Amino acid sequence: QILDDLAERCGVYKVETIGDCWMAVCGAPKEEPDNARIMAQFALEVLPTVRDLQEIFMEPSINVRIGIHCGSVVSGIVR
Repeated sequence: QILDDLAERCGVYKVETIGDCWMAVCGAPKEEPDNARIMAQFALEVLPTVRDLQEIFMEPSINVRIGIHCGSVVSGIVR
């Protein structure tokens, strides 16, 4: 919920959580011309949040891996 709230404040849309992977997008479903800057700012704000979580849960092994992609998006359902 902490990342969800941060995403909402930053204007980032949470797509899905799969296992330990939390995925988000900016610029979809609503177009955002400044999407790269917004997503980069969100990523920078995630870093101190992870440190807070490490302290709250007394678990220094909580880590984050951040990747940012700019460009076209294709989605679908695989069955």
